[in-house]
Amino acid sequence: AIREGVRFLKDRQAADGSWTDADAAARTGTTSLITLALLTAGEKAESPTIQRALAFLRQFKPDQLNSTYAIGLQTMVFAAAEPQRDRQHILTNVEWLERGQIKFGERMPWPGSWNYLNQQIHPGDNSNTQYALLGLNAASEAGLTIRPEVWALSRTYFELSQNRDGGWGYTPRHRQSTASMTCAGISSLILSGSRRYEGLEHIQGETIRECGKGGFNPSLGRGIDWLANHFDVKQNFGNGQQWRFYYLYALERAGRLAGIRFFGPNDWYRQGAEEIVRAQ
Repeated sequence: AIREGVRFLKDRQAADGSWTDADAAARTGTTSLITLALLTAGEKAESPTIQRALAFLRQFKPDQLNSTYAIGLQTMVFAAAEPQRDRQHILTNVEWLERGQIKFGERMPWPGSWNYLNQQIHPGDNSNTQYALLGLNAASEAGLTIRPEVWALSRTYFELSQNRDGGWGYTPRHRQSTASMTCAGISSLILSGSRRYEGLEHIQGETIRECGKGGFNPSLGRGIDWLANHFDVKQNFGNGQQWRFYYLYALERAGRLAGIRFFGPNDWYRQGAEEIVRAQ
C-alpha cells in the first residue's frame, strides 16, 4: 500500500518539483505535505524526487507565502530532509511563526493561537495552531531554539479553550467537540508542555538532574479520555465524513506524541492502518 501510494505521488510531480495546490490560499502547502509524506514513507532526501521538491520550496520565503499551514508544513519538510543546509530557511520560518502567534493585548481574541495569515483581521483557530506548533516542534528537534513564552502561551490557550466534555472544537466558540480538533488539542498540549522544561537538564556529579521533568496535566488526561470514548476511524466524530483524512493524520500525531498505542480499548494504529489500506 505504501509503495503504491509513493508511486502515485511521484507520477504526479510537475517538472518544477511541485504538486498542484489543493488550496491557492496555502500556496506550496500541498507540495510540502506530499514531500513530508514521501520522506515519512522512506524516500531518501537525496532522491531526485525529493531534491526537485526541495529546490522548488526553497524559492519561497515565509512573507511570500503568508500562510500558517504552508509555513508550518515547509518547516517540517526542511527539518526532516536537510536541516543543516536549510537552517536559515527554518530560522526565518520560526521567526514568522513566533510573530504570528496572537498575544495578549492584541485586537484578536484567544492569545496563544494562530490564524491563517498572520494578520489582525482573523481570529485564531485550533487547526492553524496545531500546524504552527508542529512546525515549531520540528524546528526545535532540528536544533533551533523557540522562545519559551511561545510554548507557555499556547499551553495556556489549549487549557482554557477545552470544552466541558474534555474535547475541543474548531475555536473556543465552538462547543461541539470533534475528533480532529481534540487530536489537535492533545498533540498541542504535549508539544507545548514538554518544551517548558527544555534547557533545565544538567549534570550534577554522576547524576543527570531535571531530565524529562514534567507532570500530569488534567486537561491532557481529559482530552485522551474524550477521544477514547468517541473513537472511530471511519468518521471524524462530530463532523462525520468532513475532514476525515485530516483527522486520521491528527490521530496519528496524537498517538505518537502521547506515546500510547491505545485510546481506551482501541488500537489506533492497527485500526487506522486497516481503514486507510481498505480505502486505497
